[in-house]
Amino acid sequence: MKEVGETRNVANEFHTRRVVAFSETDMAGVVHFAEFFRYMEDAEHELWRSVGWSVVQRQPDGTVLTWPRVHASCDYRSPARFEDVLDIYVSVARSGRRALRYAFRFQLDGRDIATGTIVAVCCVLENAQLRAIDIPEEVLARLAPYRTDLNGATQASEKTNGGKDQAG
Repeated sequence: MKEVGETRNVANEFHTRRVVAFSETDMAGVVHFAEFFRYMEDAEHELWRSVGWSVVQRQPDGTVLTWPRVHASCDYRSPARFEDVLDIYVSVARSGRRALRYAFRFQLDGRDIATGTIVAVCCVLENAQLRAIDIPEEVLARLAPYRTDLNGATQASEKTNGGKDQAG
């Protein structure tokens, strides 16, 4: 059995595990819906660390590359409870010119219990101001093992779509 906290890459998905803490549950012992957003963000951060980067990455020129969220959603199918071990899978479902759309799957004992998405925009933080920029090629290369959008159909649609900023 895989240990909690151990990660792996399965079919273009980053995988991690998390044990539900008591503080993450409501009076019925069920994980509060808002916790899934924290789980998604934590899994995203683990994915970035696994490729040697951070969601807040200082650049050689002294600027900071960061990824503010512009969209987040989660659909729930089944509850999770205190001390359940959740398998969380993350992939980059779409990469636009300036944004990434992450797809998340939550499983409990091999059953899907929730799915979610986050859209994050690539920005530079300069003088306490955020400015959206094109995603650097190095970033796309590092995330390549987890990208599910690397097929001809998606890339062709991005070209005909005019490379819109929103990865949606």
